[in-house]
Amino acid sequence: MSKDTDLAWLAGIMEGEGTFAIYHQKRSGRNTDQLRATISITNTDPSLMNKVYNVFKGMGVEMHMHEYKNKKGSTKPVYDLQTARQEYIKIVCEILVPYLFGEKRAKSEMLLRFVNKRLSRTDGRREYDNEEWNQFTSFRSSETTREAPQGDDIVRS
Repeated sequence: MSKDTDLAWLAGIMEGEGTFAIYHQKRSGRNTDQLRATISITNTDPSLMNKVYNVFKGMGVEMHMHEYKNKKGSTKPVYDLQTARQEYIKIVCEILVPYLFGEKRAKSEMLLRFVNKRLSRTDGRREYDNEEWNQFTSFRSSETTREAPQGDDIVRS
């Protein structure tokens, strides 16, 4: 496969199996909470996950692989690839956005704006400003990420 084909393939996998997310983590014993940007893909097919891992690696992105038991009673192990490193999230979003559609595209664009804001900070402070909290709130709202057709907008034959 060509590099473009691999990227288009990865975008398709991200559409179905991937997650672009910002999580709010309460930090015990600390005054401030944390917003954690992540990209992850979860699947039970080790061949597929190895290919995904290698495409990310070809992009210069290190993903961490976690294997765990399926909680739904299946005997197949579940594989989860993820990164929370902002530099890697920036690379993935910038490269994959042209290949994504609808909600995943909107989420990746919002995640990219959040990560760019965090990476541009030069003051050395780790606290989040109002704009970053607003980005998180907007990211978590289904109203701001629904660019794909829904309900009555979907054409049925």
